[in-house]
Amino acid sequence: MLSTMDKPKSRIVNFPARSSVPKTPDAISEKGQALYREKFQAEYEQKYPGKYLAIDVNSGEGFLADTPDAAVEALLRKNQHAYYHVVRIGASGVYRVGYTQHAPSQWQL
Repeated sequence: MLSTMDKPKSRIVNFPARSSVPKTPDAISEKGQALYREKFQAEYEQKYPGKYLAIDVNSGEGFLADTPDAAVEALLRKNQHAYYHVVRIGASGVYRVGYTQHAPSQWQL
């Protein structure tokens, strides 16, 4: 029979509280856009146009980089459990998506 001294101790892991932001993509985006407008937009659009900013939507902390991947990597090094929103400074979106329809005879291989 094991005594209480011999029993393995359970380990409690506390993850950061994330209750301040609902976990839906729309809610995260809205919170990220609001934080960008309130904390970063005025200054960063003058100083860092075209750069990328990853915003931790819980802490409000921003991580600036030349690429979206680098901004997110910097944020996740600080808090790997963060919910984040990425902004391209001075642009309407991070990526540009387009589509053009061509007749089959116009395709070049």
